[in-house]
Amino acid sequence: MRHAIVEKLDSALRKRITSEQQVVYVMVELRKLLELDEIKDRFEALIFHCDWVVHPRLTGKTASKVLDAFNENARHDGSRHPVSGIVGLDNFMSDLTTVLLKYQLPTSLTQNPTQWNAFLRNYGEVVRDCPLLCRDQNKEFIDEISIEFSKLTRESTRASGFVIQVRWKWQNKKTGREEYAQMFF
Repeated sequence: MRHAIVEKLDSALRKRITSEQQVVYVMVELRKLLELDEIKDRFEALIFHCDWVVHPRLTGKTASKVLDAFNENARHDGSRHPVSGIVGLDNFMSDLTTVLLKYQLPTSLTQNPTQWNAFLRNYGEVVRDCPLLCRDQNKEFIDEISIEFSKLTRESTRASGFVIQVRWKWQNKKTGREEYAQMFF
């Protein structure tokens, strides 16, 4: 079974990722591999993003940890950047690269900026309508987070060098304001 999954992933990763369906397929198959080899705990960021692809809501232990980071940021009036750790795209890319290398799979997805950006755009479309929810956790400031991935205009890209904007949005329960954190890639 493991060998068949690796072969299928190898074939899938040799093609350009241009659709949401390809992203879902790659993420599901990677998660299967990590689960089969009982090493998914070593790749928390990758597993988080794999789970987000296939679940309409994330409500478990990892979602709670993510919301804790955003609540901690809110507690400090936004002076800390909550978009790191498990949800950070750098950690996601790092875990993904490590796993691809471990299974001797093509790494162009994470090593080629054009391919990585295309992957992120499609990933963003997959998770766009899947908020992080943490029900009955009694979070002080934030119970739900959503994410948007946007392709920047050519003019913005020429000026900044960035091609994708990632925006994390939430409603602050104490102030009632919609707040956000954003990153550019």
